Amino acid sequence: MEAMKSAIISSCGLYRYDLRRDWDANLQPLVLGMLKPSKADHKIDDPTIVRGVYRAKTMNCGSLIVWNLGAGRATEPQDWMAMPDPIGPDNDRHIRDILTECKERNGIAVAGWGVYGDFMNRDLAAMEIAHTVQLPGSRGPVEQIPDDSVLKNTYYRVIDKPSASSGL
Repeated sequence: MEAMKSAIISSCGLYRYDLRRDWDANLQPLVLGMLKPSKADHKIDDPTIVRGVYRAKTMNCGSLIVWNLGAGRATEPQDWMAMPDPIGPDNDRHIRDILTECKERNGIAVAGWGVYGDFMNRDLAAMEIAHTVQLPGSRGPVEQIPDDSVLKNTYYRVIDKPSASSGL
């Protein structure tokens, strides 16, 4: 079944706030929080979105919903961090809306933004938003999951009390 593709992109084209791939509305969504959007939009999938859809289907989810710490569209993190406003004027509202929907639809929320997540304290801001919508689960980081793995077959450890080295 072909996924229905959608995205919320600012009128200026600089920001992507929400990206979705839906194939079965009867199943829970996989909601991914990442660093920054790249090229994917309502028509085009980039490699990250292709992997996300694969993981969502493998986990028996009916959709993939993606949000980002910063909505500024850039291929490289350095280009994103150099933008005048890498976060975007409406990003926190969209993050809150997506995470609220995740909770309401009993979705699976996974966040991973790598070493640049602490840029402008966006990792902390996102965790605070997740806390305010009362998403269940740990607010701490998890160990990295390799790109070629499948989440349901991967064992990972949730750190309930962030260590000093985690930056939290």
